[in-house]
Amino acid sequence: RIALVTPARDPAATATFRRAYSIALAAELAPIAKGSDLRRALNAMQALRFGRTAESIDVLLDCTNPSSESTAAKRIAAAGLVSDAFEDLDANNAYFESAARRLRDAMQGESDWIAIQQKLAGIASAARRKELPTDNARNIRKTQAEALAALAKSINAGAAADARMQSAQRSLVTLRNDLLVMPAADRAAVAKVLAPALTDFVRAGVAHWDAARADATLSASYGSVFNSCEVLLRIIDREERPQAYSGTRPDADARVLLPAWESSDKAKFEAEASRWACIVAAYRK
Repeated sequence: RIALVTPARDPAATATFRRAYSIALAAELAPIAKGSDLRRALNAMQALRFGRTAESIDVLLDCTNPSSESTAAKRIAAAGLVSDAFEDLDANNAYFESAARRLRDAMQGESDWIAIQQKLAGIASAARRKELPTDNARNIRKTQAEALAALAKSINAGAAADARMQSAQRSLVTLRNDLLVMPAADRAAVAKVLAPALTDFVRAGVAHWDAARADATLSASYGSVFNSCEVLLRIIDREERPQAYSGTRPDADARVLLPAWESSDKAKFEAEASRWACIVAAYRK
């Protein structure tokens, strides 16, 4: 692995050399990365990450999809490597959009919450690439919102507490931080997709109230998600309905969902969930 990675990491290597080397590397390592030997597959994927071209990353993206890769450990590793590779990838701007969509699509049918978390992190990493033009970054943010919307809808549709809520926990915290520094135009572009997704996450708390609270780990994750959802909803709502916040008291942004969840106040939680659902539904009109 070290021998294969070294030429690609050489500071003297030109872009032309790296691409030719990456194409040759991908041809040889793709069958190993997709093979049944986990140790050799992980080593192959790590070498491919440093190919720094679309050809090598395409192999890793294939390995993130549960429809073609049945081993969760490989899907997790591949998604993590793709996310890391976005920092120094030599590819055109359109490729980052395409890669983000492939990560979004690879979430369909994904049962491992860590793999989902890594795929969401990968999409966010693509959107944060410094050299990316505004339009490309905005499109990736929309893809990120679509991925979260599909996840929230799937979780909310289930009758049992869902471990996939743990994948949303960290992703929403990261998104909240990104949203605060995002240009207003970019924030508005994702709000229409993101806001309904956030209300779906919150409604899952009503649907899974007893089952989720019975598991200490899941209960903490659900609570963290609700806290992030409430913060994100307020950020979006201040721009969608600024008149509703004129002259409000300093305590007007006091949290409701997490305290209600932690104090077992289902009636208060359900009322706040319904209130946000009605507010967000009006955005679409």
